[in-house]
This record gives sequence, structure tokens and C-alpha cells, in this order.
Amino acid sequence: MMKALYFQFTAGVLPMYAVTFIGYWAYGSSTSTYLLSSVNGPVWVKGLANISAFLQTVIALHVNDSRLVLSENLHLFLTAALTYICFL
Repeated sequence: MMKALYFQFTAGVLPMYAVTFIGYWAYGSSTSTYLLSSVNGPVWVKGLANISAFLQTVIALHVNDSRLVLSENLHLFLTAALTYICFL
């Protein structure tokens, strides 16, 4: 069981750090915190990226907090939505 956990966390952490370092190598530190604001491209691609990020947040909150009652889930959903809107 411990071997499986070590493998899971290693396999999950390595790609995350790889994306971080490759992104820093590709874009440097001169980009904005919100990477999509410095990328040129069609508006619909940026919109699709924003919608995907929002849905990922909603799904992650739902999976993480699935034991909570409905009112608490609604509160978390609204908090996530407002946080997401602030970054647009």
C-alpha cells in the first residue's frame, strides 16, 4: 500500500513541477500572473480556457466537499464563482 501511495504522489507531483519549470522557461518571469491575458489568439479559445478552468474548479469542489450539506456546497460554489470572476 505504501509503495502505491509513493508512486501515486511521485507520478502526480513530477508532471506538475515539469509544467511549472517548462512554463517558466518558455515565458519567463515577465508575464502576468494570469497567463491567458498575455497570450494572443482568438477570443473563443480564451473563452473556452476560462470555461474549462471554471468547470474544473466546480468539479474539484464538488468531489472534495461531497460530504457537506447542500447549503454549504452552494456557499462554496458561489465563493469559487466569485473568486473566478475576480481573476477575469
